[in-house]
Amino acid sequence: MASLDKLPTEILQAIAGYLTNNTESGKVILSQADLASLALVNSRLYSVFDPILWKASIECPLPIERYNWESPVHWAVFRRRIDILEKAFKYHLDLGTARTGSPLHCAARWGHDDVVSWLLDHGVPVNPAVSQEHHGTRYIVPFIHSPLYAAIQARKDATALLLLSRGAHVWFRAETAPEDEFRQAAIHAAAYHGLVGTVKYLVMKMGINVDEFDRELETPLNYAMRRPDNAVVIETLLALGAATKTEQSPQLPLTTAIVWGNFTNAMTLLKAGTEVNISRNGPGIISPLVACALYIQGNIRMSNNEAMLSEQKWLFQKIISCRADVDAPCNGLDTPLGIAVRRGSATSVYELIRGGADVEKCSGDDQLRPIDLIWDLENPTEIAIKGAMLVAAGARLDVLTTGESRTSLENAILYLDTQDSAIPLNALLCAADQRSFHDRYLDKLFQTCLVRRLHGPAKILMNYGASSRGAKEAAYNWANEIVCGRIPDHSHHELLFCLSFQFSDDQIESLFESALYSKDEERCHLLLDRGVLSLSKEPKQWLHIAAGFGSYSLTRRLCRSGMDINALNDDFETPMMTALRASYSTIADLLFDLGADPFHPRPDARCRRSNSFHTEIISPFEYAVRYFEHEYAEKWWLDSQPESLPTEDLPIPRVLFQGDLCADFIEKLRSSTETSPEDTMTSLSLSPANTNNAEFVRFHMKILGIRRRIARGVGGDIMDHDWGMGT
Repeated sequence: MASLDKLPTEILQAIAGYLTNNTESGKVILSQADLASLALVNSRLYSVFDPILWKASIECPLPIERYNWESPVHWAVFRRRIDILEKAFKYHLDLGTARTGSPLHCAARWGHDDVVSWLLDHGVPVNPAVSQEHHGTRYIVPFIHSPLYAAIQARKDATALLLLSRGAHVWFRAETAPEDEFRQAAIHAAAYHGLVGTVKYLVMKMGINVDEFDRELETPLNYAMRRPDNAVVIETLLALGAATKTEQSPQLPLTTAIVWGNFTNAMTLLKAGTEVNISRNGPGIISPLVACALYIQGNIRMSNNEAMLSEQKWLFQKIISCRADVDAPCNGLDTPLGIAVRRGSATSVYELIRGGADVEKCSGDDQLRPIDLIWDLENPTEIAIKGAMLVAAGARLDVLTTGESRTSLENAILYLDTQDSAIPLNALLCAADQRSFHDRYLDKLFQTCLVRRLHGPAKILMNYGASSRGAKEAAYNWANEIVCGRIPDHSHHELLFCLSFQFSDDQIESLFESALYSKDEERCHLLLDRGVLSLSKEPKQWLHIAAGFGSYSLTRRLCRSGMDINALNDDFETPMMTALRASYSTIADLLFDLGADPFHPRPDARCRRSNSFHTEIISPFEYAVRYFEHEYAEKWWLDSQPESLPTEDLPIPRVLFQGDLCADFIEKLRSSTETSPEDTMTSLSLSPANTNNAEFVRFHMKILGIRRRIARGVGGDIMDHDWGMGT
């Protein structure tokens, strides 16, 4: 049987044609790849099948979505196979046009100069067919289809030079833009991508203006500034005569470099003696100094980048040394210092002030001074740092803010009151000197803070030496409002601050009495700590007041301090009686435990014998009996010394409800003092099971009283717990 490669050429060609394109079925039975594999078996099969494969590529072209990547021409371009391109040309394969994705476009992007030359030599146009004439002198091409733009974008300098030498158009537009709308020239793209040879060729050979404007009126030098470390092409443009300042350009090249954060490019320009001042002003136009102020933007916390801070310092110092106008407005009415305060770092504020910026020059549409701009910042530390630098440089703190009725120092006080941060106010006052405000200005603010009850600002101002003639009176009025409870939610720190004004003894006593009447235990103890009791020169009814609103701690403390526990007030009542009338039986019992006489004033007291009083005067014991506080009355009788018990008749009005019961109760108590303790317990004990121990009864009744006191102090729930007393 004959092998495949022994068959006649005509039969092999017939087989290949049938397999690659079956005219009867219209289906491809054997792919070109399979046929190509057969062609590589030996030279005989190659000589037969290779021409068939090339013809099949022409007769059965690939779909457009696959052509760019699977066509023989693209395969050859990618691998720089000129021999394959020669065959493609021999068999009349389409070599493409000058448009995106074409062989020429790909070769230009990959920098295959030999392939580019071959394609151009074999009829591929160097420019896209969509090129349009512009103003009669320029042909504008969509940059996306331009092989020249592809080479420049890929930074293939030699390829770009080759295309230029073969007539590539150098004016570009966007694909979707109107046909005559110019966008940029090849020199702009070449400058941005750092193609020194291309830039030189365009200027020196083709006569392109080295300061050619793009659609936005930017020059090639502006483009060169945008790419990092582009010093070589920048120096080339400068050597070719590029201007560092043009009247039409919205932005100086130096500004562009700084805005794009390209420190090296900026320093290259500065070393070359570039222009640093703008010649016109308007919205969006900023100077190099402003761009430098924004080199590090935002919150103060961003300033931990030491490298960027160092670069920013160098730029500021170099620009200012080149005689930059540090107060020149830009972007309308903004000054460099104003922009630095609003949006720059602390370094930018420092360097501008160091360079001579006027700290009082207004900035922005509202024409605010730099010191007034700090209140738009969010971080209190940033406000403090920038504000302190401005004040140290001479910014005044007593000048009203434009459009407002407050000064900067008043804004600092307001900031403390509303934002609860004292950092800005402290910083401004630390930095202030005699230039910062007029004489007595701090004293005026201090008095205002006292009148408005602003504790934090007033304390800070006082720490910095503020004082006023009316300060003590204002502080006393403030303290009185605190102890009277007219200022809610104020702490004892404010009262301590007011007390630091050294009030008179009478004022201190008056404050203490007001605190007592307002039932403010915390303030009362605070004033006691300040020695109010030692100031008193005559008897006071403070113990009556404390007992009258049920304060255990104050009652005990006033008693221990030596106040007369049996003193009579204007109504001839003891503190014990005052507590009973206010329904604080537990306080009355506490006073008894502390030594109060429950039988005072006694029936034979002169005040009780007088007929000049409209109300009856009785003792706490009698009150307890009449109003059925018999547990306490019994305890007080039993725990009192026999010699202190009243022997006089204790009158019980017969009109009193259950007056007979009260009289009988007193008689039983009297009789108990004449019998043995055992008999007493039998008649008076609350618990029959404990009749054998008189001391136990006293203990039991004492615990009852203590339990009630504790319940008032810590809450009634404690009464529900087991106290071991039964029900």
